[in-house]
Amino acid sequence: MSLKGSRVLVTGGAGFVGSNLVKRLVQEGARVTVLDDLFTGRRENLPDHGIEFVEGSVCDPPTVEHLVARALRAK
Repeated sequence: MSLKGSRVLVTGGAGFVGSNLVKRLVQEGARVTVLDDLFTGRRENLPDHGIEFVEGSVCDPPTVEHLVARALRAK
């Protein structure tokens, strides 16, 4: 299965596990949006290109709803 061009939302993407997942998704050609509040993660963990970074929390329903709705529209 190819991820090329797929829109993917990664929550907690600036942490250790999330950032490695993000890097792999970018290598596979996915369009990645990272949502992270940077409580434990760091922006420097993420690639410099190929992603959209949104600083915010999964505990903020309007932000999550907006990002999920946008990802679904992009399919």
